[in-house]
Amino acid sequence: MCENLSNSLYRVTPEGQLKPDLAAEMPEISNGGKQYTVKIREGVQFHEPYNREMTAEDVVWNFRKILDKEYGAAGRGAYVGTLVGDGIDPQETVQKTGEYEVTFNLAEPYAPFLYKQASMSAFAWFSIIPPESLEEHGESLGTTDTGAWATGPFQYVPEESQGGSKFVFEKNPNYFREGEAGQLPYLDRLVYQVVPEASVRSTQLKSGG
Repeated sequence: MCENLSNSLYRVTPEGQLKPDLAAEMPEISNGGKQYTVKIREGVQFHEPYNREMTAEDVVWNFRKILDKEYGAAGRGAYVGTLVGDGIDPQETVQKTGEYEVTFNLAEPYAPFLYKQASMSAFAWFSIIPPESLEEHGESLGTTDTGAWATGPFQYVPEESQGGSKFVFEKNPNYFREGEAGQLPYLDRLVYQVVPEASVRSTQLKSGG
């Protein structure tokens, strides 16, 4: 479900290739593999009601929040020793260097760095959200009752979802990516129904329920 709701700076294709996602292109790597300069894709909109363009400032805020020990993000561990850790200041390792440019200054070279950013194993780890959504919703952000706002092809609809048994998503009309038949996504809605009983699942599948 995470990939329907959000994007990372990079993505891994089904063929295993690393491609830009919220980044406009592959990064410029310098300083012996320790500096990554990333151009941010222009024109990417956050979900409604925030519905504004994502900027380099948003990317920097998200990464610094992930690296903040007090915040306690699960994804922080992926960057210990490179962007955060003893004697490593996140204010220096993640910097806005242009309106649509972010520079990562690693403490040491780390080959999987870009693949870590492409991980979608947990929404809060590497996706970019509007900072004001956390300010507004606090600890309820990301729960099934509140949902979360990001940049993905679909937006969560908490009013129609039911706890951990039903998850409803609606098409993001401002999604930035296009397919062969035009703007993505092609579907208007997605509904995930959690049905624990195998017999019930089989019956619903056969009946189209």
